[in-house]
Formats: sequence, structure tokens, C-alpha cells
Amino acid sequence: MEQAKKAAAEHLITLYGEEGTGKKYIAGAIHGSLEPKNDWFIELTVKAGTPGALSRLTDALSGIENGTVYLKGLEKFDELSQAAISRWLERQPNKVIMSFKESPEAMLDKGAVGQELYELISKHPVYIPSLRERMEDLDEYIRYFIGKCNEKYGKQIVGIRDDVLERMSEYAWKGNLEELEQMIDSFVRISKGHYIENDVLSLIPSDTGKSASRSGTVEIDIHQTLEEIEQEIIQRVLAEEKMNQSRAAKRLGITRATLWRKLKETKNG
Repeated sequence: MEQAKKAAAEHLITLYGEEGTGKKYIAGAIHGSLEPKNDWFIELTVKAGTPGALSRLTDALSGIENGTVYLKGLEKFDELSQAAISRWLERQPNKVIMSFKESPEAMLDKGAVGQELYELISKHPVYIPSLRERMEDLDEYIRYFIGKCNEKYGKQIVGIRDDVLERMSEYAWKGNLEELEQMIDSFVRISKGHYIENDVLSLIPSDTGKSASRSGTVEIDIHQTLEEIEQEIIQRVLAEEKMNQSRAAKRLGITRATLWRKLKETKNG
């Protein structure tokens, strides 16, 4: 955040870090900190390789001024197109925040970006570390996402049990903040009291990215109702599939619409 605050005054800013590290959150924070305020926050994702991708990118911002543009995927263009984009970006009347998974130097070394784009994106780079590199902040992130999900689901969860927090602190978090938010969303949705209890432990994948149900036997409390057992199985499969509902539905042998309905019933119940 300190690096981002220093870079906020610049016209062109580069954010880089792993997928899910919160680059969009940082871009939004930069946008919100501007004085005077920018009118627009515009997110554009480049899908290079499709006909007219370059012209669609420039057309999307035609006539827009006093905005903040969050731009992803410039490395997908060929070097000639990147050079044209670099010159176009320097003339932009908007603040442009460019997002990449790798550092400018790493992308230059592997040939993902050409020299002209490299010179542009390496002027004001801000590295966004992975969640694994800032585990001391895990508790704070969890509290934030619990509050967000409380509002979403109409819950009043105030905390998380120590055993759950310890297990989460041992997890690899390859999906970073996005994966953490999805997991907390799942926990809050199924929790019934004021705390996220130890019954969610089985929903936390192991360090290898596989849940306990794939590496051994997992116990299910048969004293629950049939509906509760069904929901526990659904949540375990969702956790294993990184909250991807399409893959989870396929494994469960139901349609995605049926899965969505069952999740909605849990929320409403």
C-alpha cells in the first residue's frame, strides 16, 4: 500500500503479482485516493489473438477522460502491437494502471513483452506479494471477509475457532486472496452460530491442494439431518474444486442449475 500511494501520482502505473493477490483491490484503492477524484474506474481485459482486439481496446476508451483505467493482458499482444499500444497509452488522458502476473523484467527475459512496452511498464512498478508471503495478515483478511459475507448472507458471525485458523495458516493458498474470500464465503454460508466452528476443517484442502477426502477417509456426522449431510458433501466437493460450481456439479452428478438451487436453499434456510 505504501508503494501504491507513492505511485498514485503517476500517469502510468504497473501492478504485478500472482493471480488472486488483490491487484484490482489496489487499483481501486489508488483510484479512490486521487485528489481531485477521477470520474470513472474502467476495467479492460485484453483478449489478444481475436480479430480487431487492438482497435476494440482503443475504441473502448475513445472520448473518455478523467478516468482510471485498469488494464489486464497487454502481454498477449505481439511486439509490434505492444509498441503501438505503448505510444497510445502515453497519450491517454486517463490514469492507466496495468496489471501483470510477472515482473516487467521476467516478461522481457522470456519474450512476453518487447523493449518499448517494457520501458513503459518498468517506470513505476508495484509488486503485490502473494498471501503466502504475508501470512501475518491472514487473521485481518479473514475478519474483513467475514464482515463482507455477514452482510451478504445476513449473518452475525464474530470470529473463527483457533483450530480452523491454525489449519488455514498451514495451507498453501495458491489462489491467494481470491481463494481465501471464496473459502470464507463458504464457511459463513454454512455456519449457524456466531463462530466458524471446527466442523469446517474437512473443507480446507491439504497443502498439496487435495482435500482429505481424496487422500484418505473423511468422517461425516450421521447424526445430522439428511439435508445437512447433503450440504456438507456439497461444500466439501466445492472446496476441492476451488469453488468452481460447474466442476463440482459434474462430480456430484447433478446439473449446475440444481447445485445453484441447493446452495440458494441453504442461504435462504
